[in-house]
Amino acid sequence: MTRALAFGHSQIGALMRGHRSLRSRGEIGYDLNCLGFWEEQYKPLQHSDGGRMRYNPRVLQDISDAIGQLAPDCLIVSILGAEPYLYGIINDPRPFDFLLPDQPEFGLSPGTELIPYDLLARRFRGDLDWQFDIVRSVQELHRLPMYHIEAPPPVANADLIAAKVYGHFKEKMIEFGRPGVSFRYKVWWLFSQMAKDICAELGIIPIDGPPESRDVGGFLAETYFLDGVHGTDEYGALIAREVARAMQSSGLSGG
Repeated sequence: MTRALAFGHSQIGALMRGHRSLRSRGEIGYDLNCLGFWEEQYKPLQHSDGGRMRYNPRVLQDISDAIGQLAPDCLIVSILGAEPYLYGIINDPRPFDFLLPDQPEFGLSPGTELIPYDLLARRFRGDLDWQFDIVRSVQELHRLPMYHIEAPPPVANADLIAAKVYGHFKEKMIEFGRPGVSFRYKVWWLFSQMAKDICAELGIIPIDGPPESRDVGGFLAETYFLDGVHGTDEYGALIAREVARAMQSSGLSGG
């Protein structure tokens, strides 16, 4: 049986729970162990090192130790997580918008400043690039096939997301307002594209969210909505199946 080790941000949680549900019913054929960056032993998770952000050194050590102990056949990583959510739920104090060259149907929100696509792409790429340093470090130590799972897109119903916003973020939403749903989708799409570009450079196989989890506009279907950042456990099961298909396509047995 193929053995996989997953590590990364909180999208790993839905994958883990969805996989566990499928395994209990004998509906998936690979073994999965997970290491989540949200665990208490990794706090503080990040620090500045010479002007570049770095993860807690224990993260890399624990990943390497787990690889040594479990001898997995492949690795699954989730780097992209809350960034699209954080950009997309609250208006910037200086509201801005942008256009996707390949998706002009997502127009501009009224009363916003137009930011060039290339400029924003570089910004989002920078937000992700240092996070992928952990992947680069793992690749220097271990030569294993690696897959990256995509974070789910936002739902079209903005009220569902707003209902899950609390504390400081709720106060900021009241103060500055919230962006339109098209802006939220564009932010998610651009972050996802930047993650795929980095994956291509590193030889990582990207795994898109399952088509059946989307509505006709490409947004997350409400039945899979959990809190604006994560999908439900049922969404995690769909991702677990997508991982199995990707394994089979790359010569591993995922079942």
